[in-house]
Formats: sequence, structure tokens, C-alpha cells
Amino acid sequence: MRRVQIIGSYLSLYVRKVLVVLDLKVIPYEIDPTVPFFGDDRFSRISPVRRIPVLVDDHGLPPDSSIVCQYLKERYPEPRLYPTDLADRARARWLEEYADSRMGEVFFWKLFNQVAIKPAVWGEQTDSRAVEDALKNDVPLVLDYLESIAPLDGFVFGAVSIAGISIASFFRNAEFARFQVDAARRPLTAAYVSILF
Repeated sequence: MRRVQIIGSYLSLYVRKVLVVLDLKVIPYEIDPTVPFFGDDRFSRISPVRRIPVLVDDHGLPPDSSIVCQYLKERYPEPRLYPTDLADRARARWLEEYADSRMGEVFFWKLFNQVAIKPAVWGEQTDSRAVEDALKNDVPLVLDYLESIAPLDGFVFGAVSIAGISIASFFRNAEFARFQVDAARRPLTAAYVSILF
């Protein structure tokens, strides 16, 4: 199997999602650690919106983690990371989208960006009020939803799937921002997150 190249930073939860899929499918890869929104002219040609991850192999792919994961699913079918049941597969894709959009907005932009990226990359101060507001108003809504769909034990859909991989990617960044799920308040979510890592 030929090695593929992933353009993107290890800190990106979207890159992490693709790397987990590559690891589970035992597909060799190398990383080009281009930072999103920057890069050279070559990066702009590959990713016109300067987003990551980009998968470079013998096919040109759009720079989107969900599209890359779907492509890997179809090109390398085993192991299965999408449920076989049609309705469950749709639910798994919904949870992937929920993670990418809503969890991305809350855990990446409102927490990780404030606590880690702004001070470390841009030299800007963390907006403590914005972090407090997210922890008070946004995070509980996300966690309440996850608590409602988390299984009593094991994985959603019974096995590792794109849904769990997507959710876990965001909680890893949340840990970098010093956030953990309160197991006393949301035991199912806390247990689910613990098996995802």
C-alpha cells in the first residue's frame, strides 16, 4: 500500500479524525504540518479556502475531513467504521456532522481557540468572559445532547465508528483547554469519552 500524505497540523481535531481513520485502517501516511489559513501558493491551489486536512494520494480530494473519511471508507472498506444498517449509518453521519459543526463551534472556537491558540499563536490574551460564557451556556447544551445519545456501555452502534472518532477528536482538544466532563452530572457521556480515548 502506498503512503498517503496528510497536509495539516496535529493540533487540528479535523486532521486528528482523519489520522485515526488512517491508523485504524492501517494506511501508512506522512504529515505535512501546514497550518490552516497560511501555507504557500501550492497549498492555496490544493485548498482554495486554506483549510485542513488535505489528503494527497493519486486522486485529488477536497479539503474536508468528512469527505476524506468517506473516501477512505470506500477505497479501503475494512475495517468498517460506518454502520452497516442504513438508518444507523445516517445517524453516524449526523453525529459526525454534529461534532464537526456544533462541537467545533463550542469546544474548538469558544474554548480551545481562546485558551490555547490566541495566546500561543497570536500573542493575544484569552477572553475570560467568552470562555466563562461558553462554559455556562454552550457546553451544557452540547453535553446534554451527548448524554441523551450515549450508550449505557460500549460504543454507539456497538463498535468504533466515525461517530465516536469525531466526538473523541473534540474532547481531546477540550482536554488541551483543561476541560473534562463531570462524571457525576453526566455519567454516560463521561464513560463514553473514557472508552473513546
